[in-house]
Amino acid sequence: MSAVVSGLDDSGVIASYGQPGQGPLVLVLCGIHGNEAASVVAAQAVSDWLNLAKPTFVGHFVALAGNLAALRLGERCVQRDLNRAWTPEQVADVRARVARRDAPIDSEEREQRRLLAHFDALLEQAEGDVLALDLHSFSSSGAPFSVVPDAPLDIDLALDVGLTAILNLDKHIRGTILEHFTGLGCPVMGVEAGSHYHPRTAGFHESAILVALVARGLLEPADVPHFDARRADLKRASMGLTDVVDVVYRHAIGPDDAFVMRPGFRNLQPVYRGQPLADDARGVVVAPIAGWLLMPLYQGSGDDGFFIALSR
Repeated sequence: MSAVVSGLDDSGVIASYGQPGQGPLVLVLCGIHGNEAASVVAAQAVSDWLNLAKPTFVGHFVALAGNLAALRLGERCVQRDLNRAWTPEQVADVRARVARRDAPIDSEEREQRRLLAHFDALLEQAEGDVLALDLHSFSSSGAPFSVVPDAPLDIDLALDVGLTAILNLDKHIRGTILEHFTGLGCPVMGVEAGSHYHPRTAGFHESAILVALVARGLLEPADVPHFDARRADLKRASMGLTDVVDVVYRHAIGPDDAFVMRPGFRNLQPVYRGQPLADDARGVVVAPIAGWLLMPLYQGSGDDGFFIALSR
């Protein structure tokens, strides 16, 4: 059973600290998948520390609940995956429905309308640099990593934070929140901080937020407790993996495939060509190429069986 998040009001604002329009904006999205509650815990911890310590701070830090209804249920989604709803065409359609005052078609559209209203207001207020952080966890075991566009500034940010940078996932999945912010011209980084249930996942998210706040100039390193140790811990958790990898293969699955991942695989585990990875209604599913196994599916929902990436 996934953790259930309570105590958030209907605005979905987890944290807001600093002054809008006075320096960089770091916008953190937590729990766009509702069974990934560690991100909410981390953002609340960062907010609590900021309000207690009151460090020198320049800019605006905002953390929002992604799929608020699903977070309250502890489920990945209510009716459909909210992290597949952000292509330009999908966003334009939702905006048109809002303008016509059409009722939301489902729970996820209601959440998307709320998020778009927040995004629009925050970006209109912002006068400095903007960074969007999209925080996730995964159903397997394995090392934390980041997902970024194949652009120098985004890659550099991931490496500054201390995480392996996964590139080109957007070529295999449409409609992610990363696609939305990339289209807006904003630097964006997804953070996959570990297993949904691992006790260190929230801590890795907390460290990633704090290191990103320093990297974007909102905080001074000396003001963050154990700053060097936090960054080193993120780097150490990557288990010495290569700094940058490209996603080259996605194994898509459907509801009738009866896909079951074989036990024991973890994130960023090396696999060989022809290695049995899973079983489905047609038989054994093998790795089509050698590379790094990414996000093997060990949960009951989702349409991504696994990905394979290659070192750059």
